[in-house]
Amino acid sequence: MTVVKRLEVMAVVLVLLVFPVGREGHAAEWLDWVVYRIGAELGMSDAQYQLGLLFEKQSGLSANRQALSWYRAAADQGHSEAQVRLGILLEKGKGVAPNLVESYVFYNIAALKGDKAAEENRDALARRMTLEQIERAQKITRERMKLDAGQDR
Repeated sequence: MTVVKRLEVMAVVLVLLVFPVGREGHAAEWLDWVVYRIGAELGMSDAQYQLGLLFEKQSGLSANRQALSWYRAAADQGHSEAQVRLGILLEKGKGVAPNLVESYVFYNIAALKGDKAAEENRDALARRMTLEQIERAQKITRERMKLDAGQDR
């Protein structure tokens, strides 16, 4: 049995011990948090993205910062959906001061991989940016893409 599978089993047992019968909805939600957190801590980009979504549904600055952190972890591993969500939070300034250049970078990377939502978001954002900001964002995108390509070898 893999480490991840063992952790999932332990999480299910813990949930069953903590939540009485009849509260399955709460137990299922809590189980999501536990399983995604375990996977996220193990570096699994899908779990990091899902944990980001769970934090984003919460309210408050702390939750937004947690969402940003987990989206960034997944985005840095090439997770396109996390790159789009991260771009949105950076653009809107949720959990951080708005950063149009960085937002553009994450939209652009996802768009270059074929994500249509990222392409639309990037193009809409570009209409609100100066030419200098766009050029800087494109330069950063090229640098990140080179780094990512170097890590794949």
